[in-house]
Amino acid sequence: MTHEQKDAIAGVLISQKFTKGQNIVNEGDPASSFYIIKEGSVSVLKGGKEIRKMYKGDSFGEQALYYNTTRGATVKALDNVICLALGRDTITKILGDQVQIVTFRNVQKWALEKSEPLSKLTKIQVEKIVDSMKISNYKAGDIVCKKGTPCSAKLIIAIEGNVKKVNHIDCILRI
Repeated sequence: MTHEQKDAIAGVLISQKFTKGQNIVNEGDPASSFYIIKEGSVSVLKGGKEIRKMYKGDSFGEQALYYNTTRGATVKALDNVICLALGRDTITKILGDQVQIVTFRNVQKWALEKSEPLSKLTKIQVEKIVDSMKISNYKAGDIVCKKGTPCSAKLIIAIEGNVKKVNHIDCILRI
């Protein structure tokens, strides 16, 4: 984000308080705000099952805002939480297409956190990896890497869908 965008956002953020156990957003509800955790920690639940925890400085809600969909998960306060909130119209006006970039960066971070060996990285290490990542889109059945052919990527992370090894020759994306 540019300094002007950051300043514009800082001027319109609304501070909201949530008590321990309170749902901040509910899975399936319409999205209306983007949140940044200022204090406390939250649990992210999908279908009632915890999929991750988030802490001070983490943000959520941008994906549902960008795609104008419903909430994909419930976010519940694990203790007393203060969030800075920004409404859909305001964030779209300030960030425009930057909302998509913020969304992709968060999805990349979550993918790294889900990986057993990569989940042990520090936040700075994760930021450096995300800064150097390139997003590529594949369709079901596309060959991602072929045996005997140089692969430009040293690490491939499937953000959505599955990658499988076929006949010990190719990695093929399947959804």
